[in-house]
Amino acid sequence: PLMTFESRELDVEQEVAGALAQLQELAHLHRIELQVAVQPQLAMWADPCALQQMLLGVLSQAMERADGAAILVSAGWHGGRVQVVVMDDGPAGDHATLSSQLREVAQCTALQGGTLEIECRKLSGNKVVLRMPGPVAQEAVPTDDDASDEPAMQGTPWAGVVGAS
Repeated sequence: PLMTFESRELDVEQEVAGALAQLQELAHLHRIELQVAVQPQLAMWADPCALQQMLLGVLSQAMERADGAAILVSAGWHGGRVQVVVMDDGPAGDHATLSSQLREVAQCTALQGGTLEIECRKLSGNKVVLRMPGPVAQEAVPTDDDASDEPAMQGTPWAGVVGAS
């Protein structure tokens, strides 16, 4: 079935909180200690339903694998993209198994213009990195709301000179 996406700017903190709220029972069942560190005012460009499915897929997978362990969910800017990292300190997973379990999430991520990386540590712990486009196709995050209205000024050598005496 062909999926259609309605991508828009989403608040990453709200999206992560929403996914974790849906997984509260699962976290309780598996005695998961959750830690969340999301950069304030972080926004990403994605379809809300697709993003929820991606977050739920990665998080529920980590919870089922890391019984009685801690999971850290962090998000921030990294190289002009929004990076959401889910790390667990449960037993090291098998990369091939993990990849197949997260195949749908990876496909969904790719359709959103993002990437999914899976890293299994030798002794314990696993890391899943979701990299998504930011709200604007720029390397830097505008410092204030009206900066995006004047792209011609941003990054030009004259940006700091205008109006100088």
